[in-house]
Amino acid sequence: MLKFPGVLFNLARAEMTVGHDVEAYKLFRDFLKMPQTDLDRSMLARKYYGELAKKVSLVTVSAQTPKGTKVIIDGVDAGETPLAEPIVVSAGTHDIVLRYADKEKKSPVSCPLSQTVTVELEVKEDPKVPITPPAEKGEKGSWLVPGVLAGVGVVGLGVGIGLGAASGSSASDAKALFQGGACADLGSANCQAAKDKESSTSGLATGSVIGYVAGGAFVAAAVISAVVIAPWKERPRKNLGLWVAPSLSGGAIGGSF
Repeated sequence: MLKFPGVLFNLARAEMTVGHDVEAYKLFRDFLKMPQTDLDRSMLARKYYGELAKKVSLVTVSAQTPKGTKVIIDGVDAGETPLAEPIVVSAGTHDIVLRYADKEKKSPVSCPLSQTVTVELEVKEDPKVPITPPAEKGEKGSWLVPGVLAGVGVVGLGVGIGLGAASGSSASDAKALFQGGACADLGSANCQAAKDKESSTSGLATGSVIGYVAGGAFVAAAVISAVVIAPWKERPRKNLGLWVAPSLSGGAIGGSF
C-alpha cells in the first residue's frame, strides 16, 4: 500500500496532524524519493517536510566507526553501519548504544532541534604486550658414549693383561721343556709338545699386544669424547651427530658438535 505515492502522502499528513513529527518526517522523506506525477502535491510535501525538519533531530554515525556496528536508540534497534540515511529522533536526550564485537559505547546524547548529531564508536586495538619467550633450559651431555668407550677399553686392557700373563706362563713351560732336552729327539712326542707350547706362547703374546692396543685406543677415545661432550657442563640444547666405529688401531670417534 505504501508503494503508492498518494497513500504515502495521506498517511504522512495524518501523522503530522496528530503531532507525530518523527513518523511524519520519515514518511514525507520516503514520499519525496518516489517518482512524482502530481506537482502540487509534491510541492506541498516539500513544504511540510521543511516544517518538520525544524521539529526533529537527526543522528548519524561517524564514518570512522567500524562497518557492522549495531546502533540502538532508546532500546530500539536502528540498524547497522553504514546507515543508508540519518536516524530521525525527537529533540531531547536519547540513550544511544553503539556495539561492535566486544566493544560497546553507551551514553545519553543530547539532540537539539533541527540539528544533526554525529556519534562514534572508537575501536582501538589493545596495546600489544611483548611476549618474552621463556629462557630455554640447557642440558648436560650424556655420559653414555664416554662410558661405553671406556668400558670397551677396560675390557680390552683386561684381555691384554690376561693373555700377557698366560703368554708368560706358557713361555716358562716351553723353556723348561727345551732345557730338559725334550727335543734331543726331534721326532719325539716331548719335542712336539715343546714346539706346541712355544707356538701357543707366540699366539698369546700377539693377542695380549692386540688387547693392550685396542683397549688403550678405546680408553683414549673415551677421554676425548668426554672432553668434547663435557657431560658435567650445562649448555644450550642441540643435536650431537656423534659416531663411533672400529678402526685398525682399535676404535675411532667423530661427529659434529
